[in-house]
Amino acid sequence: MDGTPRLSEILGDLTYPAEKWRVTACADIYGVDMRTRRALYGLPARSYRDVEDITSALGEFAGRRSRSGSTTGSPRTS
Repeated sequence: MDGTPRLSEILGDLTYPAEKWRVTACADIYGVDMRTRRALYGLPARSYRDVEDITSALGEFAGRRSRSGSTTGSPRTS
């Protein structure tokens, strides 16, 4: 492990249910990596029941991005 706290450890201290803004603020305070921060900011604005609800929503978010063909960077030209 690289010494970076796991998301479940970071968000475990929140009082639930927690609104998205509280989830992202907590993650920002603890300094999550950019990939995790971007994923959290992409979550729907709603109340989350617990850490498992957040991680489940993150999985759904990742699935939607891959199905939509979302990529990073610019398209290649031939």
